[in-house]
Amino acid sequence: MSISSKFFLYEKGFSTAFGFECAVMLRAAWEMADMVEVLPFSEGEINEAVASNPAVEHLYVYLLDGSDIRQQFDGLIRTYTGRDRMVLGANEIYLLCHESIRDSKLATSLGKLKVSLTARNWKTISKLYEITRE
Repeated sequence: MSISSKFFLYEKGFSTAFGFECAVMLRAAWEMADMVEVLPFSEGEINEAVASNPAVEHLYVYLLDGSDIRQQFDGLIRTYTGRDRMVLGANEIYLLCHESIRDSKLATSLGKLKVSLTARNWKTISKLYEITRE
């Protein structure tokens, strides 16, 4: 069974169980480890973002569906001039916001990508990583 077939089965199961459609993104334990270990932002960069607004989350990971989006992603980055930062990983996009993600033009621009993705804040990613290690 192909990966896309597996995703279809999980998405169909989700739709049946919850009554609405949603893209399903799966990651193996080793993929979670890689995602956490290659965090592209330094502690200093993260601390600077947190200092901008300590009341909100600042670090997010968008899980991708396996599509090759390098060209689309590069186009988004070229046109962005704000303080937020975004880096394309192996099968995810890392986003560091200086204010709320709700106010991030960079986060909003991800809607232009022709790909399924889902966002999780870094606390959730870290917790999922810890679960996979148990």
